[in-house]
Amino acid sequence: INSGTTALFDMSAGGDFGGGKNISAGAQIKSLTYEDSVASFAKAHTYLNGGMVFARVSGDTFNLPENAAPQPGDRHWLVSMWLKIANYGAGTANSSNNQVFSFSTSNVNLLAGSMFGLAPITVESASPSAITIYARGRQYVITAALAKLFDGQLHQLAVECLVSDDGTQQRVIVYLDQLNVFDSGWT
Repeated sequence: INSGTTALFDMSAGGDFGGGKNISAGAQIKSLTYEDSVASFAKAHTYLNGGMVFARVSGDTFNLPENAAPQPGDRHWLVSMWLKIANYGAGTANSSNNQVFSFSTSNVNLLAGSMFGLAPITVESASPSAITIYARGRQYVITAALAKLFDGQLHQLAVECLVSDDGTQQRVIVYLDQLNVFDSGWT
């Protein structure tokens, strides 16, 4: 971890960091980085096997601090996370949507408001029929590249975005388990 790293949250880090146990709604987890930020859970969560279990219900979010989100003026960023997605990512009948994550100016995956997000179109008991990465107002449907992310196993997902000096083009690179699985090229 260096001084440029922000918002590094580990659900298994107990003690002063707040993780490593079952938590109540509103509980805070402290970042392991130098900037001392905190994030909070909207609902109560069960801690299991080193992570927090999401119950697949509407409004079940882990709310990150603002400095964790890529900003419109950023020219190069990378977001990395460890995810174990059960049930092929399908929510319940009352879950409203199936966003895996979203850094957005809106609460749904509207292209114009999305800085960065991932949303599958889930199918009960089957791999998602579509998996879309949203980045800086553009969408990349990369279903085949990310299908493995929904197999119920633990995976590392990282998304890198580079923006041209004049801001007219961007390049999105997606890594799954440290392998480059998608590169948009400059568009």
